[in-house]
Amino acid sequence: MADKRKTGTGKRTVVRRRRAAKGGTAGRLAVRRDTAPYRRAASEEFVGEVRERIDAALAEGRRMREDIEKRIDQRLAEEENEASTLLSQLTARARLRALKPPEPHEKSAKTGRSSKHSK
Repeated sequence: MADKRKTGTGKRTVVRRRRAAKGGTAGRLAVRRDTAPYRRAASEEFVGEVRERIDAALAEGRRMREDIEKRIDQRLAEEENEASTLLSQLTARARLRALKPPEPHEKSAKTGRSSKHSK
């Protein structure tokens, strides 16, 4: 069998490089810039934004806590006022009973219960 590969009969492709114009870097990137300072600045900016968000969340949490504590204090004060009012009413009733004992109720003939309206 015959070897079908070509050996040495093809022409070599010559790569020619263009010579740079007198400007030096026309149409090309001259030097790849170091991105480390940009990364550092972006990182610092991100850290700053995160800190601002955290501070805002903490401030909101403090406001909410103060509001809740204020509501609790108001509710306790209302309950204390209600309790003292009830206590003073009960004390007044007890004093009246001590001065004037309750009258015995008459028994109703039909129901066997005491009647407030029958006198």
